[in-house]
Amino acid sequence: MSLSCAGSVSRCSGTVTLTATITVRRNGRRHRRTVTIGSASFKISAGGTASVSIALNSLGRQLLRNRHGHLRGSLLIHTNAPVTTAAAAHPVQLATRSR
Repeated sequence: MSLSCAGSVSRCSGTVTLTATITVRRNGRRHRRTVTIGSASFKISAGGTASVSIALNSLGRQLLRNRHGHLRGSLLIHTNAPVTTAAAAHPVQLATRSR
């Protein structure tokens, strides 16, 4: 994914986190739980653009495999600017590459 930094800040940094919602059984009942399936950090100079790659962790790879190569999740971008901290969430759909 490609991220850019506004020119008014000296540098942008933060983290990108992929999450998914899973259903777990506890005491015979179903409960929804949000789990982290991948994350990456980034640093971008002012006015610059950078490509950020997010590798799936073992739970993310297992969920993608168990759901036949398709997985819905959420992408959380958390920025740490020198003055303020911001976060934005975006829905995403993951799919394995066709060979």
